[in-house]
Amino acid sequence: MKLSTLFDELNTRDLHWVNKVNPRVEVYAYQPYLPETGLQANVVYLCSLEDLPETAPDETCFLGVINSENPKVPLNCNVISVQGDLWSLLGSVAIIFATEQKINSDIQRLMTTLEQPDGLQAIVDMAAAMLKSLVIVTDTSYRILAMDKRIIPERPDIEE
Repeated sequence: MKLSTLFDELNTRDLHWVNKVNPRVEVYAYQPYLPETGLQANVVYLCSLEDLPETAPDETCFLGVINSENPKVPLNCNVISVQGDLWSLLGSVAIIFATEQKINSDIQRLMTTLEQPDGLQAIVDMAAAMLKSLVIVTDTSYRILAMDKRIIPERPDIEE
């Protein structure tokens, strides 16, 4: 996911860019930052912003809690600050990454299903199971091409 997407997904008022080098950089993992950590590309490091290194590789990404007004940050890095504690930040980032991983897994399963001879019906069945909702596919004349085979419960709000 893009770092800017992670920023948007965190959905908190106290989130701010301290230093923005490349918000479109792709990040694939997260981990706590420790001084002895070897910094890698495409990883978001979670830490207290007071613990940031003086230098880091270009476009390294840090997401941290801020405890002082002017933390020193490497100028060649993406740095995002948030008020609060590190544990709740770690929990929020873990949920976002887990959701992203599930979505990617579901997309991969749908793409694999496309290659099967069952065609559209197999895709509808899988999509209905993933979404936990009724799925109906129609053509432009509203003719049903495929639909979820589950029984639709009676709906008192819809008249026949």
